[in-house]
Amino acid sequence: MEIKKGKNRIAVLFPSIKIAIKIPKIHLFKAIRLLLHYTLKDRKNFKNYFSWPIEFMAIASLRSLLLKAIYQNWNEYYFHKKTGNPLLQPTYFSLFGFLNIQKYGKPCDFPESELFWQLLFLTDKNANEDLHHFGERNNFCFQDGKLRMVDYGSCKTRAIITKHGKRIFESFNPNYKFSSHGRVN
Repeated sequence: MEIKKGKNRIAVLFPSIKIAIKIPKIHLFKAIRLLLHYTLKDRKNFKNYFSWPIEFMAIASLRSLLLKAIYQNWNEYYFHKKTGNPLLQPTYFSLFGFLNIQKYGKPCDFPESELFWQLLFLTDKNANEDLHHFGERNNFCFQDGKLRMVDYGSCKTRAIITKHGKRIFESFNPNYKFSSHGRVN
């Protein structure tokens, strides 16, 4: 068993049984502190912190602190179920976003810069629009010799996968090398 902590979620990995369990981080105390701040010091802007869409909220918003990770978990499950995109590491089950069960994959050990340059090429530079997800190798794994994405709860990520996911899955080359001369070796 291994535990990995992300910005919004905690993943408990069970390689022996080939599953990963994702649990949302709910920042209750930060939310209470923020709620007190806005009710005591900034009442005129209070309603704004409830009305913005969750997806676009910074960490300092009430809805984001309480619901963003649940939203991401649910979207991973729904997006995988809806699209069946081969790039996605399968999410088998979601308990309304409070708990996800995903297929475990061997963590990606591809050099981060080489991974990003290849993803940039395979997405016609769209990977640049979502550096958090496409720029970090921890968001990928290898399954049956193929690259798979394990973190795809973001709206931006899903848009890029919808457009380029099949191409990435079919064309990703684990032996890819990017030279400083702009050539692919």
